[in-house]
Amino acid sequence: MTRPPPLPAPIERVEVPAFFSPSHFGALRWCKLSVLGERSASALLPPSVYALTGTIVHHVRRELSEGHWRAGLPQEEACSLLLADITRQAEAQLAATAGTAAIVPLREAMGLRIWELRELRLRRWAARMVLQGKNGPVRPLGDLLAVPAGQGPYTPLIETGDEAWLVAPSLRLRGRADRIEQTVPSTLDIVDFKSGRLHDEEGQLLPDATLQVRLYALAAEAAGAGAVRLFLEGDDRHRVPWGGTERGETRALLETISEELPSGKALSARPLAEPGPRCRDCRLRPSCRRYLQWGPKAWMHPQLPGQEPPLDVWGTLERVVTGARGDTVELRDANGNLIIVDGVNPARGVGAMAAGEPVYFFELERTEDRRAHGRVAHPRNFHESPPDGGRRLRQARSLQVFRG
Repeated sequence: MTRPPPLPAPIERVEVPAFFSPSHFGALRWCKLSVLGERSASALLPPSVYALTGTIVHHVRRELSEGHWRAGLPQEEACSLLLADITRQAEAQLAATAGTAAIVPLREAMGLRIWELRELRLRRWAARMVLQGKNGPVRPLGDLLAVPAGQGPYTPLIETGDEAWLVAPSLRLRGRADRIEQTVPSTLDIVDFKSGRLHDEEGQLLPDATLQVRLYALAAEAAGAGAVRLFLEGDDRHRVPWGGTERGETRALLETISEELPSGKALSARPLAEPGPRCRDCRLRPSCRRYLQWGPKAWMHPQLPGQEPPLDVWGTLERVVTGARGDTVELRDANGNLIIVDGVNPARGVGAMAAGEPVYFFELERTEDRRAHGRVAHPRNFHESPPDGGRRLRQARSLQVFRG
C-alpha cells in the first residue's frame, strides 16, 4: 500500500519582490510569509472553495461586461448559463488533480444554500447592468492552481476596461483592477468586484477590501491620473471614501511595509511568519515552521468563536483500524491528547504506516463541537467522511495527509 507523502520541506528563505500587489497587500500586515512564501513552498494546500468561487464569479462578470454571452437572452438567464459553463471548466481542472478532485462539485463542497446565494447576487448584478450581448465566444478560465509569477509591466501604466493594469514603480505597486472606467471627464472610477460579503458585523466595509482599492488609487495617481473615485461592488455598488486622510494613512502603511521589505532582498522565513487565526486561510501551513510549533499551543486554552486555529492535527500514530466507512486513525498529539480521525480514505495509506511514526492531517472537519461559556475547546474527534452521511456534518474535501 502507498504511504502518505512526506511532510513538505520547511520554507527557509524568501526573496522580496520588486512590486507589491494591492490584492494581497492586506495580508502583509498580519503575516508577511503568507504573501511572500508561495513561490518558495514545495507544496501548497488546495485553495479554499470560497477563493475558487470568487475567481469563477470574477471571470463571469468580465465575460458579461465585455459581451461574451448569448445575445437575445434575458441578462439574468445569460448570467446563470455563463456561470454554469465557467463552473464546468473549473471543475474539469479540479477533478484532474488528486489534491482537489474531492472539491468537485463545487456547489456541494460550498453548500447548496451558500452557492445559490452567490448566484443570486451575481444575477442581481447582471440585471442592473447595461450589457451588450455579442454572442462572442467565452474565453477559457485560467489555471486555477497556478502560483502567481508576479510578472507584469514595469513602467507607469493606467489601463481602462476589465482586468486593467495599474503600475506605479515609484510606489512599488502593480496590479490589475477588476474594472477601471472613465464615466466623468478627467475622473477614473476604480471598481473591485467581491463575490462574498462586503461589510463586517458593524456594517462597515471590510478593511482589507477598502485598503486594496485605496492602493489602486495611490498607484493611479502616481501614474498620472487626475481625480479618482473608488467602489466595491457585490450585487450593489458601494463608494469607498478617498481623500486627504485616507491617502495619508494608505501611503504611510505602504512606506512602512516597503521599508521592512526591501526590493530583491532574501530574508529568513521564520521572522516573517506570524501564526494566528488567519492561518486558516493560508496554504503554506505544512511548510511553515512557526505554524507547526504554534498549532498545538494555540489550543491549550479555549478560544473565542472565529479565533480558533485551523482544523489541523498531528502527532504520533498509535493505531489504525479499518472499518466499513474507512480508516479510524488514533494519534497522540504534542499536548498528550488522544486524537481520533474517523472515515479516512484507505487510499491515503495511513494504514501502511507503523505505530510511532509522525502523521499530519490538514483541513479536517470536526466531529464534535466543544463549546462552553462562549468559548471553543480543542476538538478530539475529527473526520474525513462524516459519520452521519453528511446530514449535519461536512466532508473534509480539502484534506491533505503527510507522514513525518
